[in-house]
Amino acid sequence: MRRKQHFFALLLLTLSLPLAAQTPDWYEAASRKVHYPPEAWYTGFVVGEQQKGEAIEDAYERMKNAARVELVASIRTSVQQDVSINTHSYQQLTAEGFDEQIRETYVADTRITSGIADIPGLKIETWRKKDGTIYAFASIRRVSLGNQLIKRLTFSLTKAEGILEQTEQLASEGKKMEALQMLQKGSQLLHEAEDAQSLLAIVDESADEEMLQQAWLQTLQKRCNVLISQLKNAVTVYLNCNADLFGEQLSAVEGDIRGELSQLNITFVTSLEQSDWTIYVTAAAREYNSRQFGTITSYTAYVDATVAVEKTQNRQRIYETHMDAEKGTSTVSYSVAAREAYKQISPKIAKEIKQQIQ
Repeated sequence: MRRKQHFFALLLLTLSLPLAAQTPDWYEAASRKVHYPPEAWYTGFVVGEQQKGEAIEDAYERMKNAARVELVASIRTSVQQDVSINTHSYQQLTAEGFDEQIRETYVADTRITSGIADIPGLKIETWRKKDGTIYAFASIRRVSLGNQLIKRLTFSLTKAEGILEQTEQLASEGKKMEALQMLQKGSQLLHEAEDAQSLLAIVDESADEEMLQQAWLQTLQKRCNVLISQLKNAVTVYLNCNADLFGEQLSAVEGDIRGELSQLNITFVTSLEQSDWTIYVTAAAREYNSRQFGTITSYTAYVDATVAVEKTQNRQRIYETHMDAEKGTSTVSYSVAAREAYKQISPKIAKEIKQQIQ
């Protein structure tokens, strides 16, 4: 009974290991050339051994990863060769025909990410010889790779377009930080689209402008660049304005200050977290005197104001000033006189703010 159990245990162990009795067709170079011709396949072939203290499963995984690297290297080699050949031919020919322009535009600055090794359609096999040597072979048809690249390109562009729309919406709402984070994702997707586009131009020699979706990518890149410029130069401000008019809040003062600052590239936001700068304006009206001129009474009021400017990120107060009081007069009341004083001081407050945040 124990012999039978031992026999089945050995059988199960043998079946669990990728030790094939039949030599795979990719084992020898000559056979690989026949079954996986380079004009139709990209391949990666490696040979190694189980390292001391290494589990056999880890050894197989390490060899698979090495085969992936070799396959990517074979793609890189083909790209580099095409860059050399096509750049030379482009220099000798005029820019007639899209194919030559494609090679010059998309091949000369090709970037290939390691992610290409993980696309669907990639096949990786391992084989262990009786002496313990481990072989790994990665392969993918050029046609299959081309199809996967088209899918990846379309997916990246579609998703990037949606993210740019969200970025534009966030920017219009003054949410600069959220817009920048979203834009970073969109920019990364456009880089991935460029990678797929560049590689597709090499893998599929028949790829034309429509297949490479050149116009779509260029349109999204322009939108991305515009957003980068807008967000880079934009200043977001959280304005805390407290304008007291004898116990009442005069909201018009904040509107006047915003209007004066509108000539700058400033977006006013409603929360501190969204702002580059925090502006505190504290102002209050005070009665001064009244004079009687016959039947007419002249009322005089003053407005005192303090302006403080902080960098929101580190809460560093970089500027604070107590402004000279501004006078207002009226024959109606102290309240009207104070409103006149506020009209005089609001542009001066805005000027102080401009000088600090420009």
